Amino acid sequence: MEIVCQNCQKKLNVPDEKLPLGKTVSFSCPACKEKITVTREEKSAPPPPPPDQLVSTDEDVKTETFSPDSDKPGAMVCHTDSGPLKALAEKMGYQVHTPGTHAEANKNLRFNKYDLIIITADFEKELHDGLSILQTLQNATMDIRRKTFVLYISPDVKSLNGMQAFALSVNMVLSSDDYAKEGDGVVRMLKPAIAEHELNYRIFFETLVALGRA
Repeated sequence: MEIVCQNCQKKLNVPDEKLPLGKTVSFSCPACKEKITVTREEKSAPPPPPPDQLVSTDEDVKTETFSPDSDKPGAMVCHTDSGPLKALAEKMGYQVHTPGTHAEANKNLRFNKYDLIIITADFEKELHDGLSILQTLQNATMDIRRKTFVLYISPDVKSLNGMQAFALSVNMVLSSDDYAKEGDGVVRMLKPAIAEHELNYRIFFETLVALGRA
């Protein structure tokens, strides 16, 4: 479970087994020594789909796949107007998929490795059957989530707010207004955050290998 210190914004990864469900645990931040209190709550089940919503079969859902010859990292942009964000991700060196529905996004996730996923609130609110792509990522196991940096863009968040990102189980949040104002400037925010994420988990995986656990 990823925890963010409210005082210094230090990101900590605490094994789930050290945070029993329904229990409140307190400990000192190793960086600033401030007290951190966290309660691990069981995720509630997603609401049922609207009764008039059509349910598609998996065979009907389009799937995007990357060329096996490409050495570029993969990204997925989940936005109802994906063009600008796709161009931004391509500018950063990613090969990009742009699913049109949650079903397509979820199927893409099963067949591809994504280093970066960008989700917007308007896409999240699109009608879907089953889990939305954000809910799927929130329920994903840590061995999957550690390998993917997730950016969520919404009018209801404050840009770069660590606690809101933690509550949504994403790596970074950006307000829709700031995204509209920044344009390509979003790259300057994303690059260092992604680099820090990759460094943290590279050290994590190297430690597992050294301990013979990977």
